[in-house]
Amino acid sequence: MKKLQTRTPTLKVLVIPVQNLSLALKLEGVQKVVPTPQIFKSGEKTLGVAHFEDREAIVVDLHHKIFGAPSSQPERYVVLVQATDQQLYGIPTTTLPTLQELPLESLNPLPADYRDRDTLGIASHTVALPQQDTEQTLFLLDPDRLFV
Repeated sequence: MKKLQTRTPTLKVLVIPVQNLSLALKLEGVQKVVPTPQIFKSGEKTLGVAHFEDREAIVVDLHHKIFGAPSSQPERYVVLVQATDQQLYGIPTTTLPTLQELPLESLNPLPADYRDRDTLGIASHTVALPQQDTEQTLFLLDPDRLFV
């Protein structure tokens, strides 16, 4: 009799590189990735607005939000995310995001004290992914904190 193999539960995410960080969004909220449109914002703010088809999206500059300054590289794409309140948000990125499946057991919650005090408190979990000679730490973004 053959033993049934059980598949490890996974979470599909879209990985967005921001400088030396790897940030991830649950795929279920992602609508699509589009070339960067014109983004309207006042001064050096982290928020802007852009038009996508027949809707407006609030664009959140994660590089600026995390590091305190806009990226020196041009942002070529925007990841469109539908929030639970039906608002459309955009996250600019300099490179095309990648799709990954993470084993649920690999998710480690960030401590509440860290989340309350650090700009990376916009993440809810971390995942250590083995690389060739090192590990890559992935930060799973929390939409409830990201888009406030």
